[in-house]
Amino acid sequence: MRKGPSGAPVPELGTKTRTGLDDSRPSLDDAGVPPGATEAVAGQITMSDLSTERGVKLFCESALSRCLEFMRTGQDEPLEDTLHEVRHWTLQAHTADKDPGQGDARESSIAGTCRRARAEFFATLVVRSADLGLIARAEQFLSDVEEATANHLDDPSLQSALARSLANIVAVRCHDRRLDDAEKAYERLADLGRRKDASRRSRRCVCSGAFTLIAHSARDGHIDEAIQRYRALGCYVDRHRGSQEAQQDLADVAFALITTLGEVKALDQAANVYRDLGHRNAAGGEPGLCGRQALAGFNLLTDYCQIGAIDDAYRIYEDLATLSVAHPEVREIGLAQAKGGVNIILSLEPGERGDLSSLLRNDLRHLAIHHADDPEICDTLALIRDGT
Repeated sequence: MRKGPSGAPVPELGTKTRTGLDDSRPSLDDAGVPPGATEAVAGQITMSDLSTERGVKLFCESALSRCLEFMRTGQDEPLEDTLHEVRHWTLQAHTADKDPGQGDARESSIAGTCRRARAEFFATLVVRSADLGLIARAEQFLSDVEEATANHLDDPSLQSALARSLANIVAVRCHDRRLDDAEKAYERLADLGRRKDASRRSRRCVCSGAFTLIAHSARDGHIDEAIQRYRALGCYVDRHRGSQEAQQDLADVAFALITTLGEVKALDQAANVYRDLGHRNAAGGEPGLCGRQALAGFNLLTDYCQIGAIDDAYRIYEDLATLSVAHPEVREIGLAQAKGGVNIILSLEPGERGDLSSLLRNDLRHLAIHHADDPEICDTLALIRDGT
């Protein structure tokens, strides 16, 4: 497997499908529910239990905890019973609490809470089903999310639940090698991102879905489609230039695409994406984005070394050196420069390009001085210290 500048394996494309989307715990709102407050038992729920916002949240929290355990242990029958319970009671409570005389124009506080809790409940199950590879379950739960969010996407919580679900469905379908179906899910996700009231989380879900679709397209040999989607994502991000998160997401997509294009030896296309990433960073120069450029550059440099394209590799090295001078505080840039320079030197035949080897060694000696307290950089440079 490919190695990044940190020495860790370069992430397999498609594995970053839910970054920032999954929850670390099965909570239905940011406020959370007090520990130990999820003691509701299936079959003991009444309408009075769901007559308050707190009651609705506690009921769904308890049901979610049980569903996650049933899914983990493969207990289909109690899972179905609990799902039926949630569908029945949240719909009952929602219908019973609609504001009379207002029709569908306005929902009361309890009705809105029921809708949001139900949407978040099933969105979480979409994510966990995707994690467990339960494709049919994930698709089923998406239908529940769609039902809960229908005609209410002006609510940020509901919009986020649907976007999060669709991003994971894109991932599920890609992993199932159903790229056409994944494209359909992504287009629906992109429609959410194009809304004037699109939430920050919805926009991040668009980037996450695009990452997965682009990665799998490139891996399956649909290189032109992958690059076209990357450019479309770039245009989308450009419309939200105030979002640093969107810029970072695009840089992640570029890094992954460059890495995969290198693996399939499409180096000209990888170089084009790399140049686009460098152009974007030149406009902003944010350290985190430049660090991503350095990681991508190192991978491309290594690909050039493997085919003996030393001049191309050295041009990338010059970029790394420039970034290192501009951002000496970003360790990963210095490490990328160190490993890139060493890779070029080790790719040269004995006595070949002595002028280039001397230039690189001199550069790396100065780098070692600036990073004398970094053991990994020093260990990397030690590989050529003995005149190798």
